Amino acid sequence: MSTIEPALYDVKDAAAYLHLSRARVYELLAAGDLEARKLGGKTVLLKTEIERYVRSLPVAAIGRKRAA
Repeated sequence: MSTIEPALYDVKDAAAYLHLSRARVYELLAAGDLEARKLGGKTVLLKTEIERYVRSLPVAAIGRKRAA
């Protein structure tokens, strides 16, 4: 049995996927950091758009040595 992953997420599910609040997702949308679509009256985010946003985040310097 295969599991089908959704191509679209509503704001609530996108927030859960990103471990953020819905309010924070709306802030990212307003700032242009995330892009949404309308499906009927519903705001949805493409999975690829969510993944693009995650890839755009800065890399954490945890465990890296600083250059002298």
